Amino acid sequence: MSKVKRNIHSLFKIVLFALAGFIVGYSVMYFGKNDYPRIINSQGTIVSTIFTTAIITAIGALMISKINNAEKFKIKIENGDIYADKYDFLFNKNIYNASLLVYISIFFSLINIIVITLFQSTFNNVWFITIIPFLICIYLSSRYTRKITKIDDRLPKYNDPEYTNKLINAMDEGEKHCTYEALFKIYRYNISILMMLIIILAACSIITGANMAIALFSLLALYVFNITFYYVKIGKYFNQ
Repeated sequence: MSKVKRNIHSLFKIVLFALAGFIVGYSVMYFGKNDYPRIINSQGTIVSTIFTTAIITAIGALMISKINNAEKFKIKIENGDIYADKYDFLFNKNIYNASLLVYISIFFSLINIIVITLFQSTFNNVWFITIIPFLICIYLSSRYTRKITKIDDRLPKYNDPEYTNKLINAMDEGEKHCTYEALFKIYRYNISILMMLIIILAACSIITGANMAIALFSLLALYVFNITFYYVKIGKYFNQ
């Protein structure tokens, strides 16, 4: 990558972070001064939860379909098919897609809980039903884990004490490289975003007078955890 392209890429990231910071800061200041629009009643809670459950059920059905496809490709690989390399790629692709669908379903369940909690109009005696989609997600996640460990015995079970090491050892070199690169980028972005959020929330707390102690200390704890976990792991290598 040329120097000009690197500078443009860095400038784009700075602008993106600044825009995200502005949106977060403005949202905090706005909702700090203004009450939330209370528009969701008990009936709305039920409708929203049913709609979310339907979405998650559809995602779950698609996830199961991906796992079943992966199992078919795994059987073809074990039978020594001449297209084994192609089937191995398709097997890993279907496992990847199934895993992604699990997290997408959890995202929808959490959005449902957050929106209903923030915008409920009165005391909501049916709020507890918002947990139902989340429980379905937990079931789908558990089924995904159990199924893939049966399909490929190299993959660890969710309660395996050597989960991370076994998962990494099951990857080929290409997968390992992509995974390490993605994880390191996530670490860097997490640190940058956490720092930005702490500064923005602190400034908004001063401007609005809102008590954001819990949010600030929570973000600080996440920052410390990320830094500590990363450097403790790296430090073990140098202390061998």
